[in-house]
Amino acid sequence: MDSAFVERVFVDGRGRMHWPWRLAAFVCFIIAANMGAAFIVYPLVSGLLGAAGVRLVAWPWMSLFGVAVAHLLVRRNIDPFLSWAQLGLDRAALGGTGLRLGVVQGAAAILVPSLALVAAGWLSFERTTDSQWLALVASMVFVLAPAALAEELMFCGYAFAAVAERFGAAATLAASSVLFALMHVANPGATVASIASVLVAGCWLGLVRLVTGSVWAAAVAHVAWNASMALVLHAKVSGFAFTTPSYRLVDVGPAWATGGTWGPEGGALAALGMMAATAVLLARPDGRVLFTEARASREIRT
Repeated sequence: MDSAFVERVFVDGRGRMHWPWRLAAFVCFIIAANMGAAFIVYPLVSGLLGAAGVRLVAWPWMSLFGVAVAHLLVRRNIDPFLSWAQLGLDRAALGGTGLRLGVVQGAAAILVPSLALVAAGWLSFERTTDSQWLALVASMVFVLAPAALAEELMFCGYAFAAVAERFGAAATLAASSVLFALMHVANPGATVASIASVLVAGCWLGLVRLVTGSVWAAAVAHVAWNASMALVLHAKVSGFAFTTPSYRLVDVGPAWATGGTWGPEGGALAALGMMAATAVLLARPDGRVLFTEARASREIRT
């Protein structure tokens, strides 16, 4: 095969793969790692835990394992040009400022709208006889937290950085948000309104990653959102129900506002909460810089 053709189609002048092939390699690494987890790691771990009487919920850990291993493999074997700092996964990205911002934004964006619905009488709390607080905390730690981290690595990690390098942060944020929303279409109780809310969530979480330069901050915001839903409100999380010790959230209002069977995060007020959080991010110096760069990029293209 002609070397000029190979360079034009597959690699650039530095010998680096063009971005579609790097993304394809990243996806292949995820698939291979997930298969290894499913057929080798999971049987061993679940067997050991099963002997101790512990049941392992596999899918969030397999997802996290697959995407984490894919990051290591693609950096080592395919694309060493993008540093861990550029990916938002270096040690500095674990700094306290970004993580604190993620916690505050993740909790406030859903708690403030939900408590406003409670004050309006459209949501209410009802006592329950369930007392399984430990089971609820375990669900948060062993199901929701790893699932949130896996999703942020998938949508805000290597793939995001590789595409943003080629097309810019704004276009990448829009594309990743659409894919993030589509990934939730099969969730229980999904509606057009709830998926639109997930689309807003994808934009907001992606912007957390961009403004802080940290995937960990986006993951912490995601976990704080889920924890507020499950541990504080005792509501459904993306359509999935968890145990409700002591009390549960009851929906007595219109579905467009309360989210209906999806839970409060699928309602219009939750979307407004995320939009408010997004506005706060854009008002920060880093957010204004991103907006300015996106506008300049559009002007250059036109």
